[in-house]
Amino acid sequence: MNFVNSKDVMRSYIQDLEQQMHRIKFMVKSYQQMTLGVGYEYYHGAYGEVFETAQERSLEVIAVWLSLQVFLILILPLKLMLALM
Repeated sequence: MNFVNSKDVMRSYIQDLEQQMHRIKFMVKSYQQMTLGVGYEYYHGAYGEVFETAQERSLEVIAVWLSLQVFLILILPLKLMLALM
């Protein structure tokens, strides 16, 4: 029978979330670079996809914004709670 330490599980979970936040930061940085570059027809996104229209670009921004909201509402309090343990 395997006994799993709950602190190790939570630590692993938090590390995974931090990696996801790193990806989100990369997406935001890529979007900022894309908005600064004028005259390009295509934008290669953070994961290799190509955005051809402003609508697709704005959808990516909305997805990043929602992800950040989830982080602030759900994950940050969990992380603080674990830090206080």
